[in-house]
Parts: sequence; structure tokens; C-alpha cells
Amino acid sequence: MATAPKTARAIKTVQDLEGKTVGVSALANADHVLLVYLLKKAGVDPKRVQYATLGPNLYEALRTGQVDAGMVQEPALSLLKAAGGRELVNFMRLKDTQTYLGGPYEFMGVAIRLEERQARLEEMRRMARALEKALRFIHAASSRLIADTLPKELIAGGDRKELEEVIEAYRKELYPKSVQIDLEAARRVAESQVEAGLLPPGFKAESLLDLEVWVLRVQGLSLSYGPIRLLEGVDLEVGEGEFVAASRGLGYLLSFAQSTFNAALSLAILTLIVGFVLFLFAFFGRLEASLLRWQKG
Repeated sequence: MATAPKTARAIKTVQDLEGKTVGVSALANADHVLLVYLLKKAGVDPKRVQYATLGPNLYEALRTGQVDAGMVQEPALSLLKAAGGRELVNFMRLKDTQTYLGGPYEFMGVAIRLEERQARLEEMRRMARALEKALRFIHAASSRLIADTLPKELIAGGDRKELEEVIEAYRKELYPKSVQIDLEAARRVAESQVEAGLLPPGFKAESLLDLEVWVLRVQGLSLSYGPIRLLEGVDLEVGEGEFVAASRGLGYLLSFAQSTFNAALSLAILTLIVGFVLFLFAFFGRLEASLLRWQKG
């Protein structure tokens, strides 16, 4: 939640939004529901706030002062702050979610049709394991490497340096390390939708949650992408520092190949590493034999 540059002095707290016009992308969607929840938690009657539905063009409306405040994401938030706007609440920060909502807010999940649940349980578990690997990667990799793995079409024309700064600022707070459902965070989502009138009073989030999909957290990084099955289950705990967090060299290339599921490149780099290690063993073996010839007698 950020203010327009021209209202930054007048709006310093969530309570100051009363009587003001606040921009959202649409009514009854995620950011509008979260805004209503935030207002009620702050003791503000949501009916005393005017809502402007602006679709994806919120940033321009705030920058030019067409609305007093609005629910924005990055990079709009950083751009507004640079232009003189004020950040009121940032739900990408755990400290703010704790202060204003009472704890984390479960903002993303995977849904399935109930009638397909049993037949696709193992498929969902494989997906959960893959998602957990991705979360571990986000926590361990450099922001540069994470940006490199994004589709080029997604970041074409953008500010690459700014993107890396945003990733670095939020990746460890915005993304958990496990795919296990946080019950309290899910209950806050249900509560927010009850407050917004989208769910009936007394609704229980547990009635929609499947707690049997997540079974065991993956430990270590497996090199089992694509057709490569030979190294499946290999644990690269040391890789979290050397390979996953590398920003250059073979470690960086290997991380990039794994994150983009490039089996051929992964195998080529591993072959190169093994070959180099064998060369070193042979070289130092010969060097030792040459230097210690006096021991033969």
C-alpha cells in the first residue's frame, strides 16, 4: 500500500485512508479483499473509503495523483517511493504482515478438482517436491542467477539491475522454504474473504485444505532433470554454497542448467568437472612419483 507523491505528507498511516480514494486493480479480487481486511484490522470502516478500479494501470494513476493511494507491487512500489510517494504497508515484508495482519498471509496455492484427487495424488506430490526444490533455489541462488532463469520474454525491455535488486530485497521473506501449508496463514486468507463478504461467516479454511500431499521435505539437491536418471538422489549439500549460490564459472553454469532443466548442459558440465578432477589426480600422482623417487630404495 503506497500513497501518491502529492498525498505523501497528508497520509502517514492506514487510518489516514478514511475519506480518501484508494486504487485497486478490480473489486473483489485479491488486492481489494486484502485492502478491506487491512482497513478493518486498523479500525477503519471500509465503507468510508472510496475505491477506484484501475486495472493494471495503477502506477500511472498514483504517480499523476489521480488517486490518493493504491495497492501496488514491485517495481511500481520502488518507482513511487523514488518519486516521493510513501510506503504505508508492505506485505512482502514479514514484519508488516505480523504488525498489520497478525502473521503471514498465504497468498498462493495449487488447487485440484476433488473427484481427481485420489487418482492424481502422486502427481501432486511430485509437483510439491519440485516446488520445494524451486523454493530452496530461490533462497540459495544469487539474484543474478534467478533473473537469468526467467524467460527472456518476461523481462524484455525492463531494467535488469532493478529486477535483481527487487529479487534480492524480497526473495527470503516472500517465499517460504517449504511447501507445507501454514494453517494460520491460510486461516487469515479465509478470514479476509469472510470480512469482504465473499465467504459465509464461520467458514473454516481447513475444509478446503489437503494436508496429505506434502509428505517429506526434500533434503539436498537432486540432479534428476529430464532424462538423466543416473545421478538421481545425489545429495549436493555442499552445493548450496558452491554450486547454487555461485555467480560465475562452472558452478554458475551448472545452477543455470539445472534451473532451466537443460539436461545436456548439466551432463556436459558434470563430465567436464569429473574429467578435470581425474586430470588433477593423474598430474599430482606423477608429480609425487617424480619428487619422491629417492624413497624407492
